Amino acid sequence: MFKFILSVILVILSYSFSFAGKIAFIDMQKVLNESVAGKEIQNTLNKKVEKLKKEIERKQAAGESQQALQKFMMEKQRELNKLRQQLADKFMKVLESAIKDFSKRYGYDLILDKTPIIYGNKSLNKTAEFLNFFNNYYKRHK
Repeated sequence: MFKFILSVILVILSYSFSFAGKIAFIDMQKVLNESVAGKEIQNTLNKKVEKLKKEIERKQAAGESQQALQKFMMEKQRELNKLRQQLADKFMKVLESAIKDFSKRYGYDLILDKTPIIYGNKSLNKTAEFLNFFNNYYKRHK
């Protein structure tokens, strides 16, 4: 009887320790660079930078002083940084929501960013699937 109880306990313990849940990892840098949302952010920032370059060139051509140009450039750099932060915050909110929906839909208990992972089985890399999911999610929630 004691052997039977001991074997049942060992089976239960081994089962509970072997269950880790469903895990995936996603290359967030790739999502940022290749997603519709990420490309829109980059495009918005690039347009703003080009506009600023043209403004600086006009001011230089008009003969503005170096001190006035530096002051203008510092002000515009702060504005650009603020815009970059606002766009990043918006992107992260949508991304976080999409990851939650993705994990619920496909039953993932844990999703990790690929960056700090030294090694992971290729079958756990769900970047392509998430990128497709995220693009569709972004278009619906834009």
